[in-house]
Amino acid sequence: MGFKAEARGICRVQDGVKKDCTLAQSRELLGTLYPKNEGQIQRLVQLALKHKEKLYPFSTGKNWGYGSGLPVLPASWVVDLSGMQKIKVDAATGLATLEPGVTQRMLHQFLHKQDLPYLCPTTGGGPHVSILGNALERGFGLTPYTDHFYALSNLRAVLANGELYTSALSRRGFECIAKSHKWGIGPYMEGAFAQGNLGIVTRACVRLRKRSVERGAFVLKVSPQRMEQALQFSQHCLHDLEGVVTGINLMNPARTQGMSRAQAKKQQWTLLGRYAGVSGTRCLLRRYFKSCRLTPYVIPYSWTQCVEKYRPWLEKMPWGKEMAMLLKGFAILEGVPNDVAAPLVYQYQQYNPKLPMDVERDQLGLMWCAPLMPWDAKLILKLTHKVETILMRYRFSPMITLTALQPTEVCATIPIVFDKRTHAETAAACYEDILNVLMQHKCFPYRMPISQMSLLQDAGTRHCPLYHPLKQAIDPEDLLAGGRYE
Repeated sequence: MGFKAEARGICRVQDGVKKDCTLAQSRELLGTLYPKNEGQIQRLVQLALKHKEKLYPFSTGKNWGYGSGLPVLPASWVVDLSGMQKIKVDAATGLATLEPGVTQRMLHQFLHKQDLPYLCPTTGGGPHVSILGNALERGFGLTPYTDHFYALSNLRAVLANGELYTSALSRRGFECIAKSHKWGIGPYMEGAFAQGNLGIVTRACVRLRKRSVERGAFVLKVSPQRMEQALQFSQHCLHDLEGVVTGINLMNPARTQGMSRAQAKKQQWTLLGRYAGVSGTRCLLRRYFKSCRLTPYVIPYSWTQCVEKYRPWLEKMPWGKEMAMLLKGFAILEGVPNDVAAPLVYQYQQYNPKLPMDVERDQLGLMWCAPLMPWDAKLILKLTHKVETILMRYRFSPMITLTALQPTEVCATIPIVFDKRTHAETAAACYEDILNVLMQHKCFPYRMPISQMSLLQDAGTRHCPLYHPLKQAIDPEDLLAGGRYE
Protein backbone atom coordinates (compact mmCIF):
# COMPACT_ATOMS: atom_id res chain seq x y z
CA MET A 1 0.00 0.00 0.00
CA GLY A 2 1.39 3.40 -1.00
CA PHE A 3 1.68 6.63 0.97
CA LYS A 4 -1.55 8.17 -0.37
CA ALA A 5 -3.65 5.11 0.38
CA GLU A 6 -2.32 4.83 3.93
CA ALA A 7 -2.67 8.59 4.49
CA ARG A 8 -6.38 8.36 3.58
CA GLY A 9 -6.79 6.17 6.62
CA ILE A 10 -5.48 9.00 8.82
CA CYS A 11 -7.03 12.22 7.46
CA ARG A 12 -8.63 13.80 4.42
CA VAL A 13 -6.34 13.76 1.38
CA GLN A 14 -6.62 15.87 -1.77
CA ASP A 15 -5.00 14.74 -5.00
CA GLY A 16 -2.00 16.56 -6.37
CA VAL A 17 -2.39 19.68 -8.46
CA LYS A 18 -0.23 22.42 -9.87
CA LYS A 19 -0.59 25.57 -7.77
CA ASP A 20 0.84 29.04 -8.04
CA CYS A 21 1.11 31.94 -5.63
CA THR A 22 1.40 35.72 -5.63
CA LEU A 23 5.11 35.45 -6.50
CA ALA A 24 4.10 33.97 -9.88
CA GLN A 25 5.92 30.82 -8.77
CA SER A 26 4.24 27.45 -9.21
CA ARG A 27 4.77 23.96 -7.78
CA GLU A 28 3.51 20.52 -8.72
CA LEU A 29 2.10 19.28 -5.42
CA LEU A 30 1.91 15.54 -4.81
CA GLY A 31 -1.20 16.20 -2.75
CA THR A 32 -2.60 18.00 0.28
CA LEU A 33 -3.10 16.45 3.73
CA TYR A 34 -5.67 17.88 6.16
CA PRO A 35 -4.95 16.66 9.71
CA LYS A 36 -7.31 17.71 12.50
CA ASN A 37 -5.14 17.02 15.55
CA GLU A 38 -1.63 16.38 16.81
CA GLY A 39 -2.03 12.59 16.76
CA GLN A 40 -2.86 12.60 13.07
CA ILE A 41 0.18 14.79 12.33
CA GLN A 42 2.45 12.39 14.19
CA ARG A 43 1.09 9.44 12.23
CA LEU A 44 1.52 11.32 8.94
CA VAL A 45 5.14 12.17 9.72
CA GLN A 46 5.87 8.57 10.66
CA LEU A 47 4.21 7.45 7.42
CA ALA A 48 6.29 9.94 5.41
CA LEU A 49 9.45 8.52 7.01
CA LYS A 50 8.38 5.03 6.04
CA HIS A 51 7.74 5.97 2.39
CA LYS A 52 10.47 8.65 2.10
CA GLU A 53 7.91 11.30 1.13
CA LYS A 54 8.60 15.02 1.57
CA LEU A 55 6.20 17.15 3.66
CA TYR A 56 5.71 20.91 3.77
CA PRO A 57 3.39 22.24 6.50
CA PHE A 58 1.56 25.57 6.59
CA SER A 59 -0.91 27.10 9.02
CA THR A 60 -3.55 28.64 6.76
CA GLY A 61 -1.60 29.28 3.56
CA LYS A 62 -2.09 33.05 3.76
CA ASN A 63 1.62 33.93 3.78
CA TRP A 64 0.92 36.26 0.87
CA GLY A 65 3.88 37.91 -0.82
CA TYR A 66 6.28 35.31 0.58
CA GLY A 67 5.01 32.09 -1.01
CA SER A 68 1.56 31.54 0.48
CA GLY A 69 1.26 27.79 1.11
CA LEU A 70 3.74 26.59 -1.51
CA PRO A 71 6.83 24.55 -0.59
CA VAL A 72 10.29 25.86 -1.32
CA LEU A 73 11.20 22.68 -3.22
CA PRO A 74 9.03 20.73 -5.70
CA ALA A 75 7.69 17.17 -5.30
CA SER A 76 6.27 17.66 -1.82
CA TRP A 77 3.07 16.86 0.02
CA VAL A 78 1.69 19.96 1.72
CA VAL A 79 0.19 19.63 5.20
CA ASP A 80 -2.69 22.08 5.65
CA LEU A 81 -3.17 22.83 9.37
CA SER A 82 -6.10 25.23 8.92
CA GLY A 83 -8.53 22.72 10.42
CA MET A 84 -6.78 22.85 13.81
CA GLN A 85 -8.68 25.70 15.47
CA LYS A 86 -8.79 25.09 19.23
CA ILE A 87 -8.61 28.16 21.47
CA LYS A 88 -8.21 28.28 25.24
CA VAL A 89 -7.62 31.54 27.13
CA ASP A 90 -6.85 31.97 30.81
CA ALA A 91 -9.07 34.90 31.81
CA ALA A 92 -6.80 35.93 34.70
CA THR A 93 -3.44 35.96 32.89
CA GLY A 94 -4.33 36.43 29.23
CA LEU A 95 -2.31 33.36 28.25
CA ALA A 96 -3.97 31.87 25.16
CA THR A 97 -3.25 28.33 23.96
CA LEU A 98 -3.82 28.24 20.21
CA GLU A 99 -3.57 25.74 17.40
CA PRO A 100 -2.08 26.77 14.03
CA GLY A 101 -5.42 27.15 12.22
CA VAL A 102 -6.61 29.92 14.55
CA THR A 103 -6.87 33.19 12.63
CA GLN A 104 -6.93 36.79 13.85
CA ARG A 105 -10.68 36.94 13.32
CA MET A 106 -11.30 33.70 15.24
CA LEU A 107 -9.34 34.87 18.27
CA HIS A 108 -10.91 38.35 18.19
CA GLN A 109 -14.41 36.85 18.03
CA PHE A 110 -13.57 34.42 20.85
CA LEU A 111 -12.32 37.23 23.08
CA HIS A 112 -15.40 39.34 22.26
CA LYS A 113 -17.84 36.47 22.88
CA GLN A 114 -16.21 35.61 26.21
CA ASP A 115 -16.06 39.33 27.14
CA LEU A 116 -12.32 39.10 27.84
CA PRO A 117 -10.41 42.42 28.01
CA TYR A 118 -7.47 41.33 25.86
CA LEU A 119 -6.13 42.46 22.48
CA CYS A 120 -5.79 40.15 19.51
CA PRO A 121 -2.26 40.48 17.99
CA THR A 122 -3.24 41.91 14.59
CA THR A 123 -1.26 42.60 11.44
CA GLY A 124 -2.07 44.19 8.09
CA GLY A 125 -2.36 40.70 6.55
CA GLY A 126 -6.10 40.64 7.21
CA PRO A 127 -8.54 38.76 9.44
CA HIS A 128 -7.94 35.33 7.93
CA VAL A 129 -4.21 34.87 8.55
CA SER A 130 -2.89 32.50 11.20
CA ILE A 131 -1.66 33.91 14.49
CA LEU A 132 0.88 31.13 15.07
CA GLY A 133 1.97 31.16 11.43
CA ASN A 134 2.77 34.87 11.61
CA ALA A 135 4.59 34.49 14.93
CA LEU A 136 6.70 31.58 13.67
CA GLU A 137 7.75 33.77 10.72
CA ARG A 138 8.78 36.38 13.34
CA GLY A 139 6.05 38.76 12.24
CA PHE A 140 5.22 41.94 14.13
CA GLY A 141 2.52 44.55 14.61
CA LEU A 142 1.81 47.73 16.56
CA THR A 143 -0.42 46.01 19.12
CA PRO A 144 1.51 44.94 22.18
CA TYR A 145 3.24 42.63 22.32
CA THR A 146 4.71 43.92 19.05
CA ASP A 147 7.21 41.06 18.53
CA HIS A 148 4.83 38.16 17.96
CA PHE A 149 7.37 35.37 18.41
CA TYR A 150 8.51 36.92 21.68
CA ALA A 151 4.94 36.47 22.92
CA LEU A 152 5.05 32.71 22.22
CA SER A 153 5.88 30.08 24.83
CA ASN A 154 5.40 26.38 25.59
CA LEU A 155 5.44 25.16 21.98
CA ARG A 156 4.47 21.61 21.11
CA ALA A 157 5.68 20.15 17.83
CA VAL A 158 5.94 16.88 15.96
CA LEU A 159 9.60 16.56 15.00
CA ALA A 160 10.75 15.40 11.59
CA ASN A 161 11.74 12.04 13.12
CA GLY A 162 8.17 11.48 14.33
CA GLU A 163 8.85 12.24 17.99
CA LEU A 164 6.89 14.81 19.99
CA TYR A 165 8.68 17.93 21.25
CA THR A 166 7.50 19.54 24.48
CA SER A 167 9.35 22.02 26.68
CA ALA A 168 11.44 20.78 29.60
CA LEU A 169 9.08 22.32 32.17
CA SER A 170 6.01 20.93 30.46
CA ARG A 171 7.47 17.42 30.35
CA ARG A 172 7.94 17.57 34.10
CA GLY A 173 4.36 18.56 34.69
CA PHE A 174 4.93 22.28 35.31
CA GLU A 175 2.49 23.37 32.61
CA CYS A 176 1.52 26.69 34.19
CA ILE A 177 5.13 27.82 34.54
CA ALA A 178 5.95 26.58 31.04
CA LYS A 179 3.26 28.91 29.66
CA SER A 180 4.16 31.96 31.71
CA HIS A 181 7.98 31.69 31.51
CA LYS A 182 9.06 31.80 27.89
CA TRP A 183 12.67 30.73 28.39
CA GLY A 184 12.00 27.56 30.37
CA ILE A 185 14.97 25.87 32.02
CA GLY A 186 18.27 24.94 30.40
CA PRO A 187 19.17 25.74 26.77
CA TYR A 188 16.36 27.57 24.93
CA MET A 189 15.40 25.33 22.00
CA GLU A 190 12.09 26.75 20.81
CA GLY A 191 13.77 29.46 18.75
CA ALA A 192 14.76 26.70 16.30
CA PHE A 193 11.09 26.40 15.29
CA ALA A 194 10.91 30.07 14.16
CA GLN A 195 11.74 30.19 10.46
CA GLY A 196 12.94 26.62 10.92
CA ASN A 197 12.18 23.15 9.57
CA LEU A 198 12.81 20.79 12.46
CA GLY A 199 9.15 19.98 13.13
CA ILE A 200 5.48 20.86 12.74
CA VAL A 201 4.24 23.13 15.53
CA THR A 202 0.87 21.83 16.72
CA ARG A 203 0.08 24.41 19.39
CA ALA A 204 1.65 27.17 21.44
CA CYS A 205 0.82 29.63 24.18
CA VAL A 206 0.44 33.28 23.15
CA ARG A 207 0.70 36.05 25.72
CA LEU A 208 -2.09 38.60 25.16
CA ARG A 209 -2.01 42.20 26.33
CA LYS A 210 -4.90 43.65 28.30
CA ARG A 211 -6.69 46.67 26.86
CA SER A 212 -5.47 49.85 28.52
CA VAL A 213 -7.76 52.43 30.11
CA GLU A 214 -6.60 55.10 27.66
CA ARG A 215 -5.46 54.15 24.19
CA GLY A 216 -5.42 55.55 20.73
CA ALA A 217 -3.15 56.87 18.02
CA PHE A 218 -1.23 59.97 17.07
CA VAL A 219 -0.94 61.21 13.49
CA LEU A 220 1.20 63.77 11.73
CA LYS A 221 1.73 64.79 8.12
CA VAL A 222 5.43 65.26 7.30
CA SER A 223 6.97 66.87 4.25
CA PRO A 224 9.91 65.01 2.64
CA GLN A 225 12.22 67.81 3.78
CA ARG A 226 11.35 67.10 7.45
CA MET A 227 11.68 63.33 7.33
CA GLU A 228 15.04 63.26 9.09
CA GLN A 229 13.46 65.25 11.90
CA ALA A 230 10.47 62.88 11.94
CA LEU A 231 12.78 59.87 12.31
CA GLN A 232 14.62 61.53 15.20
CA PHE A 233 11.26 62.39 16.79
CA SER A 234 10.14 58.75 16.47
CA GLN A 235 13.34 57.47 18.06
CA HIS A 236 12.98 59.89 20.99
CA CYS A 237 9.36 58.77 21.50
CA LEU A 238 10.38 55.11 21.69
CA HIS A 239 13.20 55.97 24.10
CA ASP A 240 11.31 58.38 26.35
CA LEU A 241 7.84 56.82 26.23
CA GLU A 242 8.73 53.14 26.36
CA GLY A 243 5.66 51.16 27.39
CA VAL A 244 3.35 54.02 26.39
CA VAL A 245 4.21 54.30 22.68
CA THR A 246 4.22 50.73 21.34
CA GLY A 247 5.31 51.52 17.79
CA ILE A 248 5.34 54.05 14.96
CA ASN A 249 4.73 53.72 11.22
CA LEU A 250 6.01 56.22 8.68
CA MET A 251 4.22 55.75 5.34
CA ASN A 252 5.38 57.44 2.18
CA PRO A 253 2.81 59.19 -0.07
CA ALA A 254 2.55 56.25 -2.48
CA ARG A 255 1.76 53.89 0.41
CA THR A 256 -1.09 55.98 1.85
CA GLN A 257 -2.48 56.66 -1.62
CA GLY A 258 -2.30 52.96 -2.47
CA MET A 259 -4.31 52.07 0.64
CA SER A 260 -6.84 54.90 0.43
CA ARG A 261 -7.12 55.17 -3.37
CA ALA A 262 -7.03 58.95 -2.92
CA GLN A 263 -4.83 61.41 -4.76
CA ALA A 264 -3.27 63.92 -2.37
CA LYS A 265 -2.44 67.46 -3.46
CA LYS A 266 0.67 67.52 -1.29
CA GLN A 267 3.24 64.70 -1.38
CA GLN A 268 3.67 64.14 2.34
CA TRP A 269 4.62 61.21 4.53
CA THR A 270 2.17 60.06 7.22
CA LEU A 271 3.43 59.36 10.74
CA LEU A 272 1.12 57.04 12.68
CA GLY A 273 1.86 55.85 16.21
CA ARG A 274 0.01 53.89 18.86
CA TYR A 275 -0.20 54.77 22.56
CA ALA A 276 -1.75 53.04 25.56
CA GLY A 277 -1.66 53.52 29.32
CA VAL A 278 -3.48 54.43 32.49
CA SER A 279 -5.84 57.36 32.97
CA GLY A 280 -4.07 60.61 32.06
CA THR A 281 -1.86 59.07 29.35
CA ARG A 282 -3.38 61.23 26.63
CA CYS A 283 -2.60 64.41 28.57
CA LEU A 284 0.93 63.16 29.26
CA LEU A 285 1.41 62.55 25.55
CA ARG A 286 0.20 66.02 24.61
CA ARG A 287 2.57 67.64 27.10
CA TYR A 288 5.46 65.60 25.74
CA PHE A 289 4.64 66.51 22.13
CA LYS A 290 4.48 70.22 22.99
CA SER A 291 8.12 70.01 24.05
CA CYS A 292 9.05 68.58 20.62
CA ARG A 293 9.43 70.44 17.37
CA LEU A 294 6.85 68.11 15.80
CA THR A 295 3.36 68.00 17.28
CA PRO A 296 1.10 65.13 16.12
CA TYR A 297 -2.65 65.03 16.61
CA VAL A 298 -3.58 62.70 19.48
CA ILE A 299 -6.71 60.69 18.63
CA PRO A 300 -8.46 58.43 21.18
CA TYR A 301 -9.66 55.05 19.99
CA SER A 302 -13.31 55.99 20.60
CA TRP A 303 -13.19 58.20 17.51
CA THR A 304 -12.75 55.16 15.27
CA GLN A 305 -16.26 54.03 16.13
CA CYS A 306 -17.55 56.94 14.02
CA VAL A 307 -15.84 55.70 10.85
CA GLU A 308 -18.64 53.62 9.37
CA LYS A 309 -21.32 56.08 10.48
CA TYR A 310 -19.68 59.05 8.79
CA ARG A 311 -17.79 57.27 5.96
CA PRO A 312 -20.07 58.57 3.12
CA TRP A 313 -19.58 62.14 4.39
CA LEU A 314 -15.86 61.68 4.96
CA GLU A 315 -15.19 60.36 1.47
CA LYS A 316 -16.67 63.51 -0.08
CA MET A 317 -14.06 65.67 1.62
CA PRO A 318 -10.68 66.37 -0.10
CA TRP A 319 -8.83 64.48 2.63
CA GLY A 320 -11.73 62.19 3.50
CA LYS A 321 -10.68 58.91 1.87
CA GLU A 322 -7.28 58.99 3.51
CA MET A 323 -8.74 59.92 6.90
CA ALA A 324 -11.32 57.13 6.63
CA MET A 325 -8.50 54.69 5.81
CA LEU A 326 -6.44 55.86 8.80
CA LEU A 327 -9.38 55.60 11.18
CA LYS A 328 -10.06 52.07 9.95
CA GLY A 329 -6.38 51.35 10.49
CA PHE A 330 -6.74 52.50 14.10
CA ALA A 331 -9.04 49.52 14.64
CA ILE A 332 -6.12 47.20 13.85
CA LEU A 333 -4.09 49.01 16.51
CA GLU A 334 -6.92 48.15 18.91
CA GLY A 335 -6.71 44.46 18.05
CA VAL A 336 -9.67 44.43 15.65
CA PRO A 337 -8.60 42.69 12.39
CA ASN A 338 -9.81 44.11 9.08
CA ASP A 339 -8.87 44.45 5.41
CA VAL A 340 -7.72 48.08 5.55
CA ALA A 341 -4.59 47.23 3.54
CA ALA A 342 -6.48 45.34 0.81
CA PRO A 343 -6.66 48.20 -1.75
CA LEU A 344 -2.86 48.34 -1.66
CA VAL A 345 -2.52 45.00 -3.52
CA TYR A 346 -5.51 45.48 -5.84
CA GLN A 347 -3.69 47.76 -8.27
CA TYR A 348 -4.68 45.78 -11.37
CA GLN A 349 -8.10 44.50 -10.32
CA GLN A 350 -11.18 46.00 -8.73
CA TYR A 351 -11.35 45.29 -5.01
CA ASN A 352 -14.75 44.19 -3.70
CA PRO A 353 -14.93 45.11 0.02
CA LYS A 354 -17.97 42.84 0.42
CA LEU A 355 -15.73 39.80 -0.11
CA PRO A 356 -12.87 38.79 2.20
CA MET A 357 -9.46 39.69 0.81
CA ASP A 358 -7.91 36.67 -0.92
CA VAL A 359 -5.02 37.49 -3.21
CA GLU A 360 -4.70 33.84 -4.29
CA ARG A 361 -8.33 33.63 -5.36
CA ASP A 362 -8.02 36.92 -7.25
CA GLN A 363 -4.74 35.95 -8.92
CA LEU A 364 -2.81 39.02 -7.76
CA GLY A 365 0.93 39.51 -8.05
CA LEU A 366 2.61 40.48 -4.78
CA MET A 367 6.14 40.17 -3.43
CA TRP A 368 7.23 41.62 -0.09
CA CYS A 369 10.70 42.88 0.76
CA ALA A 370 11.08 43.73 4.45
CA PRO A 371 14.64 44.85 5.25
CA LEU A 372 15.97 45.72 8.68
CA MET A 373 17.99 48.92 8.93
CA PRO A 374 20.09 50.29 11.80
CA TRP A 375 18.66 53.51 13.22
CA ASP A 376 20.66 56.00 11.23
CA ALA A 377 18.27 58.64 9.83
CA LYS A 378 20.53 59.62 6.93
CA LEU A 379 21.10 55.99 5.91
CA ILE A 380 17.37 55.18 6.18
CA LEU A 381 16.40 58.11 3.96
CA LYS A 382 19.19 57.35 1.49
CA LEU A 383 18.03 53.73 1.14
CA THR A 384 14.39 54.77 0.95
CA HIS A 385 15.19 57.08 -1.96
CA LYS A 386 17.21 54.37 -3.72
CA VAL A 387 14.41 51.81 -3.32
CA GLU A 388 11.79 54.27 -4.57
CA THR A 389 13.98 54.97 -7.61
CA ILE A 390 14.36 51.26 -8.39
CA LEU A 391 10.62 50.64 -8.10
CA MET A 392 9.81 53.55 -10.41
CA ARG A 393 12.46 52.44 -12.90
CA TYR A 394 10.63 49.10 -13.15
CA ARG A 395 7.30 51.01 -13.33
CA PHE A 396 6.00 49.72 -10.00
CA SER A 397 4.33 51.92 -7.41
CA PRO A 398 7.04 53.00 -4.90
CA MET A 399 5.07 52.11 -1.73
CA ILE A 400 7.14 52.02 1.47
CA THR A 401 6.37 51.95 5.19
CA LEU A 402 9.06 52.39 7.84
CA THR A 403 8.06 50.61 11.06
CA ALA A 404 9.79 51.45 14.33
CA LEU A 405 9.11 49.21 17.33
CA GLN A 406 12.31 49.98 19.21
CA PRO A 407 14.82 52.84 19.13
CA THR A 408 17.63 50.70 17.68
CA GLU A 409 16.33 49.64 14.26
CA VAL A 410 13.71 50.29 11.60
CA CYS A 411 12.01 47.69 9.42
CA ALA A 412 10.88 48.82 5.97
CA THR A 413 8.01 46.95 4.34
CA ILE A 414 8.07 47.24 0.55
CA PRO A 415 5.32 45.61 -1.53
CA ILE A 416 6.06 44.93 -5.18
CA VAL A 417 2.57 44.78 -6.69
CA PHE A 418 2.44 43.52 -10.26
CA ASP A 419 0.36 41.84 -12.94
CA LYS A 420 1.28 38.15 -12.83
CA ARG A 421 0.33 37.66 -16.47
CA THR A 422 2.85 40.15 -17.83
CA HIS A 423 5.35 41.33 -15.21
CA ALA A 424 6.45 38.29 -13.18
CA GLU A 425 10.05 38.33 -14.40
CA THR A 426 10.24 42.11 -14.03
CA ALA A 427 9.07 41.88 -10.41
CA ALA A 428 11.70 39.24 -9.59
CA ALA A 429 14.43 41.38 -11.18
CA CYS A 430 13.21 44.43 -9.24
CA TYR A 431 13.36 42.48 -5.96
CA GLU A 432 16.93 41.38 -6.66
CA ASP A 433 18.01 44.93 -7.50
CA ILE A 434 16.50 46.20 -4.25
CA LEU A 435 18.16 43.41 -2.29
CA ASN A 436 21.55 44.14 -3.87
CA VAL A 437 21.32 47.81 -2.87
CA LEU A 438 20.32 46.86 0.68
CA MET A 439 23.16 44.38 1.02
CA GLN A 440 25.67 46.96 -0.21
CA HIS A 441 24.65 49.04 2.81
CA LYS A 442 24.73 46.03 5.22
CA CYS A 443 20.95 45.72 5.48
CA PHE A 444 18.96 42.53 4.95
CA PRO A 445 15.30 41.34 5.10
CA TYR A 446 14.05 39.77 8.30
CA ARG A 447 12.13 37.15 6.27
CA MET A 448 12.36 35.85 2.71
CA PRO A 449 9.97 34.73 -0.03
CA ILE A 450 10.36 31.11 -1.17
CA SER A 451 11.68 32.31 -4.53
CA GLN A 452 14.66 33.99 -2.87
CA MET A 453 15.64 31.52 -0.13
CA SER A 454 18.44 30.15 -2.30
CA LEU A 455 20.14 33.54 -1.84
CA LEU A 456 20.86 32.54 1.75
CA GLN A 457 22.95 29.65 0.45
CA ASP A 458 24.59 31.82 -2.19
CA ALA A 459 25.59 34.30 0.49
CA GLY A 460 26.94 31.51 2.68
CA THR A 461 24.72 32.62 5.54
CA ARG A 462 23.43 29.43 7.15
CA HIS A 463 21.37 30.07 10.26
CA CYS A 464 24.09 29.02 12.63
CA PRO A 465 26.90 26.46 12.75
CA LEU A 466 24.78 24.52 15.26
CA TYR A 467 21.59 24.37 13.18
CA HIS A 468 22.77 22.20 10.27
CA PRO A 469 24.01 19.27 12.39
CA LEU A 470 20.80 19.54 14.45
CA LYS A 471 18.74 19.24 11.25
CA GLN A 472 20.89 16.32 10.10
CA ALA A 473 20.37 14.50 13.39
CA ILE A 474 16.57 14.97 13.44
CA ASP A 475 15.86 14.85 9.68
CA PRO A 476 18.78 13.19 7.84
CA GLU A 477 16.61 12.57 4.74
CA ASP A 478 15.52 16.25 4.63
CA LEU A 479 11.88 15.19 4.40
CA LEU A 480 10.37 18.16 6.25
CA ALA A 481 10.19 21.64 4.65
CA GLY A 482 13.39 21.19 2.66
CA GLY A 483 15.12 24.40 1.59
CA ARG A 484 13.29 26.58 4.11
CA TYR A 485 15.74 29.24 5.38
CA GLU A 486 18.66 26.87 4.77
